[in-house]
Amino acid sequence: MLNKRGLSGVVTVVILIALSVALVAVVWGVVQSMIEGNLDSAESCSTLFTEKVVEINNDYTCQDGDSLYFAITVGDVDLDSILVRIEGLQSSKTFKLEESSSFSNLKTYADESAKMPSKNSGLTYKLNIVSEGLVGPFKIGVSPVIKETVCDEIDRINSVDSCQLIPSFPQ
Repeated sequence: MLNKRGLSGVVTVVILIALSVALVAVVWGVVQSMIEGNLDSAESCSTLFTEKVVEINNDYTCQDGDSLYFAITVGDVDLDSILVRIEGLQSSKTFKLEESSSFSNLKTYADESAKMPSKNSGLTYKLNIVSEGLVGPFKIGVSPVIKETVCDEIDRINSVDSCQLIPSFPQ
């Protein structure tokens, strides 16, 4: 006759503990990878909380006929690029300014190819709004890209004045 015995209580407890430890290890591995990914993204944009590293200079931001002028200043930070979002009444356009960019309707004020300002400097840009199909009133926002992470919009202008109203604007 076969001698049938069930598992002893000690063996059952050991198996349950081993299964619990294995389950905790799997859950920890998944959670840890999610947290590390989010921390890397947050770390690259964390310098933006202490100081404004990318600003729209309102003194040189205005509209004159078919052209929209805006100035961007970059502080003491290394950027991959800057996303500039121009919002019109019915549509919006986003431009990615890099060290060397090329847009048909966006140039610097000096009529050169639009590029991102260097560290601790600024540039004024001229956008042909008619060719881009944008109709005012306009809003302009900038979002820096640091270590391939697009940070939240860091500066915004909700109203663009006429260039004739800005005495310091060179005409």
